[in-house]
Amino acid sequence: MVKTSATQRTSSQVAPDRPWWRPKPGVGPLDAWSLVHTASGLGLGLLPFPWWVALILLAGYEVFEAGLRRVRHGAGIFEHESRLNIAADVVIGMAGWAGSHFALYRSF
Repeated sequence: MVKTSATQRTSSQVAPDRPWWRPKPGVGPLDAWSLVHTASGLGLGLLPFPWWVALILLAGYEVFEAGLRRVRHGAGIFEHESRLNIAADVVIGMAGWAGSHFALYRSF
């Protein structure tokens, strides 16, 4: 295995037609699915339960999605995501939850 410096990118991280600052989906912390995770957090915030329930649901979905990534139907049900992207998905969902929950219930 060849070690690369922090400034180098491997071909698995950057698609040939993309600049280094815009990696392929699932590698960087933000991608098009970040909007979906924001919306799911906003939706969860409308429900009357505490922050830790929202965190369990959002993290649990990421675990479920990781399991489905291992199921193979052709190329797989879900595409690869880096740990950074998974963590960002949960944080973004919780930010959406906090925004709508506080606006509606005025408490966390």
